[in-house]
Amino acid sequence: MRSKLVLAAIAAVLCLEAAQPVRAHRGMVVSSGRHATEAGLKVLESGGNAVDAAVDVGFALAVTHSSAGNIGGGGFMLLRLADGRTTFIDFRERAPAAASRNMYLDASGKATADSTIGYRASGVPGTVRGLEYAARKYGRKPRADLVRTDRAQHLVDFGMNVQDAVDWPRFHHQWMPDELRMEPGYSPDTVALLEKRGYTVRRAASQGEVAAVMFAAGWLEGAADPRTEATAEGY
Repeated sequence: MRSKLVLAAIAAVLCLEAAQPVRAHRGMVVSSGRHATEAGLKVLESGGNAVDAAVDVGFALAVTHSSAGNIGGGGFMLLRLADGRTTFIDFRERAPAAASRNMYLDASGKATADSTIGYRASGVPGTVRGLEYAARKYGRKPRADLVRTDRAQHLVDFGMNVQDAVDWPRFHHQWMPDELRMEPGYSPDTVALLEKRGYTVRRAASQGEVAAVMFAAGWLEGAADPRTEATAEGY
């Protein structure tokens, strides 16, 4: 009996430590990236509706999660409006106007590599047109509020705090031998793309040591490299 009580207590502690859902009364934004989520939340807070936020998040992910959230591809959007109506927007990629049924077959009727390699492999992207259509038909915000180059620049240059920047996986392009040494943390898609472009990629446990101090919003922020025993302290 005592062992069962101990197990029950352990299970209760684990449940308390488990991640809990985020709760809100007025609106919610969830995405694969913190910065994109924050961008969508700002749209809601400034009077935009759910479609405006979704469009803004989509364009933000084109910067922060380009391998999946991209303007060079396509997608779908399922909508349930406030009055209960539902609709569906299809903005998947389309074949070019000059495409033909047998364009990926050789003279003997066998499949070529043209469907996966080269300019003939790509379709016509639909993401930008689809997101703009959704915003124009169902959103409240003007286009200029949802597609902002200054926000994209912020996400690229200043979208992470100093500790995130120090923690981020690094790479080093070695001249001799000519290879790209990359720490763990990069996606397989990124590595495959680099290799496809001719780089010799080598996995590396660590690429150097970094320490950083940044002044932000009246505070000094210090970041120590987690790859070493470095520390950061302030007063």
